[in-house]
Amino acid sequence: MTIYNKCGTPDTATRLTAEESDKRRKRRWKRRLMKRTIYFYVCVAMLLTMGMTAGRSEAQTNGESEGVTGTCTGTPCPFGAALYTEAIVWPATYYPADYWLRYSMSAANFLPADTANGITVKITTGSATAYAAAPGAMKLRVLATMTEGQSYQVDGLAADEKLSVHSGDVFSYEYVLPEGFEPPDPPVDPGLLSEEVTVTCTGAPCPFGTDLNAEAIVWPADFYQVDSWLGYLMSPAFFLPADTANGITVKITTGSATAYAVAPGVTKLRVLATMTEGQSYQVGTLAADEWLSVHSGGTFSYEYNLPPDPVDPDAEFTTMVSVESKWVCDMPDCSVPDWTGAVIDWPAWSAYESNGRPGDGSRTVYSMDDVLLYPYMGPWADGCSIRVESGTAYVIEWQRGSEEWRTREMGPGETHVIDLVSPEDNALIEGSPGFVVSVANCDPQPL
Repeated sequence: MTIYNKCGTPDTATRLTAEESDKRRKRRWKRRLMKRTIYFYVCVAMLLTMGMTAGRSEAQTNGESEGVTGTCTGTPCPFGAALYTEAIVWPATYYPADYWLRYSMSAANFLPADTANGITVKITTGSATAYAAAPGAMKLRVLATMTEGQSYQVDGLAADEKLSVHSGDVFSYEYVLPEGFEPPDPPVDPGLLSEEVTVTCTGAPCPFGTDLNAEAIVWPADFYQVDSWLGYLMSPAFFLPADTANGITVKITTGSATAYAVAPGVTKLRVLATMTEGQSYQVGTLAADEWLSVHSGGTFSYEYNLPPDPVDPDAEFTTMVSVESKWVCDMPDCSVPDWTGAVIDWPAWSAYESNGRPGDGSRTVYSMDDVLLYPYMGPWADGCSIRVESGTAYVIEWQRGSEEWRTREMGPGETHVIDLVSPEDNALIEGSPGFVVSVANCDPQPL
C-alpha cells in the first residue's frame, strides 16, 4: 500500500512497523495540541482587544452630531411644545443631563460644568455653537460659534451651568479632554423637585393679572395647605399655614428659590430669605395669620427638616439672664472691629469660649469687663428646650468652626428645642443686650 503525504505525492516509505506507527501518531497529537493551544491564546488576545476597544468607544472623543428632540412637559417651555436640534451627545460616564427648563430631551446633551470646564471642542465638518444653560434661564448664553476647523476651549462655566454644543444641521466634531481628566463621580441625589403651580384668577382683586405660573414647593397633603388668595385659586395648593411652617428648615440643593410670608388681603409678599444651591433657611417669624410660600421662576430641588417635638409642658425651666458680650478677633495681627451683643454663659468645662472659625471670623467671647465667657455649647445641647422671657434671642445650631449655620429668631413667649443634625455638634444662644430665657432639659456635660 502506498502512503501519500499532504501534497499528494508518494512517501518514500511504503510500510511502517507498529512501533514507528505509534511514534508517528504521538507526534501528530502533539502537533494538534500545539495548534489548539496557539489558537486558544490568539482568541483570548482578540477578546481582550475587543474589550479594550469597547471601553474606549464609550469615551469616544470624535463623531457626528445626533438628532435630539426636546418635548415640553410643563412650564416654562419658551420654544414651544417641541424642539429639534443636532447636538453632541456626551458619554454616559460623564453623567450629562437630558433636561432643560421643562423640556425632556431624547438624548443627554447637557454636560455639567465640573466636567465641561477645560474640554476643547473642534468642529471638523459643518458648524455648531457652544452654549451655557443655566437653571431657570429662558435664554442660552452663547460661548462660541465654530465652523469647520475651528475649536473652542470651555472655561468659566458657573457651577450650576451646563454645556450644550448644537446646531440646526448635522456636523462632525472631535474634543480633547484636559490633562489629568478623571471621569466624574455619580451625581448626588438632589432631593425633592419643585412642581409647576398654576395661579388662576377666579374673582377679585387679582392684582397680578389673570393667570400666573411658578415653580414651588408643594407640601405633603396632610400639611393642609391654602389654595386661595386675593381672588386667585392655586393648583395645586402651596401656601403653608404659620402653625405648621414655623420651625421648618428648607435647604435648596439645586437652582434657587425665595421664601415668602403671605398675609390675607395683603398684595405684597414679604421676603424671608432668598436661597441658592446649598443654602438653607429656618422659618421662625411668621405671624399666626400668615402663610409660607417657597417658589421661583425656574425649577429647583430642595430638602426640608421638620422642627423637633414641641417643648414638654411639664418640663422644669430654669431662668438664665444673658451677659452683654463682645467677640474679639483672636488671630495674629487682626485689626477688624469686635462684634457685640449678648450671650448665655455656661460653665467653662462644658462649653467653648471661641467659635473656631478660620481667618478673621475666628472670635473669642468676653464680657464687656474682659472676663472670658463660654457660650458655645457642646453636643449636649441637643434636646435643650428654650423659652424667651424678654428681649430677642437667636438660637444658632451648627458644626463648630464651619461657615454655615441655622438661625432661629425668637421673641417673648416663643419656644424652641435644639435639634442638632449631623454633622452639627454645637449651639449658641445669643441676642440683644438684656435678653432673658428659660431652659429645660439643658444639663451641661463635660466636653
